[in-house]
Amino acid sequence: MPSFASRSALLALCWTLLALCAPGQTRVQSALQPGVLKLGQPGVWTITVEGDGEAELLPPEPVDGLRFGPPSAPSLLQSLVQSGRQRSLRIETSWRIPVVAERAGEFTLPAPRVRLGGQETRGEPRSFEALADLAGAELGLFRIEGAPARLVEGQPVVLQLIFGWRAAAGRSFNHAALFLPWWRALPGAFVELAEVDASRDRVDILVNRSQRVTVERLADHRHGGEAYLAFRLPLLLTPTRPGTLELSGSFLEFGEVVQERTFFGNSTGRLTQALYAPAEALSIEVRPLPREGQPLDFGGAIGRFSIEASANPRELKVGDTLKLVVEIRGQGNLPFFSVPEPDIEAAFRGFQYFGFEEDKRLDRRRLEFDLVPLDTRLEAVPAFSLPVFDPETWSYTRVASAPLPISVRPLSTAAPLSGADEGPRFADDLEDIAPRALLPSGAAAHAPDLGLLGSVAGGLAVGWLALRSAVRWGGREPGGSVERRRRRALADLQRSLATSLDAEGDLSAWATFLARRSGESPAAWVGRDLDAWAAQRAAQGAAPLSRASLDSLRRIARGLESASYGAGAKRLSRADLLATARELLEDGL
Repeated sequence: MPSFASRSALLALCWTLLALCAPGQTRVQSALQPGVLKLGQPGVWTITVEGDGEAELLPPEPVDGLRFGPPSAPSLLQSLVQSGRQRSLRIETSWRIPVVAERAGEFTLPAPRVRLGGQETRGEPRSFEALADLAGAELGLFRIEGAPARLVEGQPVVLQLIFGWRAAAGRSFNHAALFLPWWRALPGAFVELAEVDASRDRVDILVNRSQRVTVERLADHRHGGEAYLAFRLPLLLTPTRPGTLELSGSFLEFGEVVQERTFFGNSTGRLTQALYAPAEALSIEVRPLPREGQPLDFGGAIGRFSIEASANPRELKVGDTLKLVVEIRGQGNLPFFSVPEPDIEAAFRGFQYFGFEEDKRLDRRRLEFDLVPLDTRLEAVPAFSLPVFDPETWSYTRVASAPLPISVRPLSTAAPLSGADEGPRFADDLEDIAPRALLPSGAAAHAPDLGLLGSVAGGLAVGWLALRSAVRWGGREPGGSVERRRRRALADLQRSLATSLDAEGDLSAWATFLARRSGESPAAWVGRDLDAWAAQRAAQGAAPLSRASLDSLRRIARGLESASYGAGAKRLSRADLLATARELLEDGL
C-alpha cells in the first residue's frame, strides 16, 4: 500500500497537471535539434507556446558565443479542450530559430520569453554542447584575406574569401556553402558583392542558406604545402561610421551531395555528410575622417589617385562645345565620392557648363564634361583638381590634371566689344557701365545706343547657348540627373554645412539633403508631419524606416527649427547632422 508521502506526491503531481491543462494557463516549451552541434553546424531551436490566445515571441537574451537567426513565421494549431462541462479553445503557437555556435564548449539557451494577454511568460533554459569538427578543420580551408587592421570611414576594402578542401582527401566532395553571420547585417558598414574574374571558371553556391552567389574556381591552389580544390568570393566592405567591425562566426560547409529519386520520379539532392571549417575571426578598427585640414570642397575621396585629362577640340569659336575627358585611377573609393563640377569652381569662370556623363569602376572613373567657352581671352582649360584623403599618410592632399592649352576665336555672328586697355570680350562680360558716359559731350543725342547693341549681341549669344543646352540635354537638369544628385546628397550636405554661417543655413542644407533623397522639394521638409510621411512612404511600397531613424529625424527637425527661429537655442553640431544623415542612408532613405 502506498505510503502517505507517496500519495501526497502523486496528488501534487495530479494538481500540477490539471493546472497546466486548465483554461487560462500558459505553457512554454523549447527543444534543440540536434542535441549536440558541430562547430558551425546550424541547429534549430523550436519554441512552443500553449495557451488560450495567440502569443507573441519576444527576442531571446544574447548569449556570448551563440548567434541566433531570425525566427520563422509562427505556426498555429487550434484545439478544443473539455474540462467538466466547460469547453475552451487552446492555441499552440511555435517558432523555429536558427542557432549557430561560434566556438566549442557548453552553452545554455536562454529561457524563451513570450507575451500572451499582456503578460510575459518564460520557459526553462536548455543546455547543449558544441563540438569542434576536427575532420572539417583538417580537410577544409576557409580564410579571409585583404582585411586591414585599420580603416577610415568611407574607405572601401575588397575582402577575398578563399575556401575549399584538400584535393587528396580521397572523398567525392561536390558541395560548398558559406555561413557568414555578418553578411547584410554588419552594423556600421555595407557589404556587397565585388566583381568576379570572368576569365575563370565559375560556380554558384549558397550563402547563409538563402542567397545564391557566383564564385571563382582557383586552379592549383596551395596552402600549407598541400594542394586544394579552392574557390574565391570577393566582397566589397565599406565602413559608414567610426567604431569596430567584428567579422566572426564564419564557416564553410562542405561534403558530398548524392542524387535520389522521390516517389513521384523527381530527382533531389541529399547531403550525405556535412563537414565544417571555421574562418578566423577578424576585427577592423574604423576611424573618423579628421576635421583638421579638411578642404571645403572635399567630396569624400579616400585613397591614392592620379588624374589625366584631355580636351577636344583645342581650337574652337566662342559658343562651340568642348569635351573635357577626365580619368581618375588608383586605389580607393572611386565609385562613391562626389567630384567637383566646373559650375562651382572659380577656375572655370569663362566657361558655360552643361553637365557630365561618367563610367565608374573599382579601379577607374571616367568623366566627360561638356564646356562652352564664352571669352576669346581663354588660353587653357584649367587643371581639374580633386581633394583626397590619403589613409597611409593620414592627411589631406590634392591631385590635379595638367592645364590644356586651347585657342578661342570670336563668334562670327556677334561683334565683340573692346575696352580701353582690354582684349576682345563679349558685352555680357561688362557690368554696371553706363554706355553714354563713354561718349563725348553733345554726341549722346545722335549716337547709337551701345548698351542696346551690347544687349542684343549678348542676348543672341546667351539665347543660342540656351537653345543648344535644351537640345543637348532634352530638358534635363543642368549639372546632372536627379539620380546622380540623389547619390551625391551626403557629400553635398557635408560641403553645405562646412560653409554654413548660421542655423538657417544648417536648416536649408538639411532640407536639401532630405529633398534629394526623397525626390521632393526642400520646402516639403520644413515643419513636416513625419508620422504621416512614414505612413505615406509605406503605402507606396517603400521599405519602412526604423523607429530609431524616425526619432532621429524628429530630433534633428526640432533642433534645427528651434535654432533657426527660436530665441537663444544652440546650433546643432555638424558632426551630429552628418552622423544622423549616415544613419538614415543605412536605414534605406
